[in-house]
Amino acid sequence: MRTKLNPYPKGRSFLSFNMRTLSAVFLCALVVVYALPLVVGALTAPPTSPIQNKDQVIEVLDNIQIWFARVFWVVAIAAVIYAAFLYLTAGGNAEQVKTANRQMLYAVIAMVVAILAYGIPALLKQFLTP
Repeated sequence: MRTKLNPYPKGRSFLSFNMRTLSAVFLCALVVVYALPLVVGALTAPPTSPIQNKDQVIEVLDNIQIWFARVFWVVAIAAVIYAAFLYLTAGGNAEQVKTANRQMLYAVIAMVVAILAYGIPALLKQFLTP
């Protein structure tokens, strides 16, 4: 009689994954889904003429700032979703709940700083313009 050799460790099968692997796959999928429109949107035709005055320089800098802001918000939303995923999969594990709390706190702090980064220049413009 032949014995069947199992190439996987005891109690595991082909479809057995640990939570770290599932978390990494889930996070990568979210980043791809949310970042793909940004990448496609960045593939625009280059300008036909060089920058000729200061208004065009300001416009280019504004466009760069908007692009970085979009990337930031995608990453921030992914961080919040990852923290929520950690909460959902904690299953009473105090260490994982603590990690999820820290992740959520850092994501919220980053979002508050980003909102302030938008608000402070607008506030300064109002105070400095006659």
